Amino acid sequence: PDGSIAVTATGKYMKLALDKITDFDHEEQEWKVVSKENDPTEIEF
Repeated sequence: PDGSIAVTATGKYMKLALDKITDFDHEEQEWKVVSKENDPTEIEF
């Protein structure tokens, strides 16, 4: 509430295939991308 910074962080984005980062069947679990017409093409940080 006083306007001071509560937390700072850094991160690293790594694009990997699902089979490299998890051990479940994404087809069986029905994980998929559901695109929408108004999805942004890029995001700027």
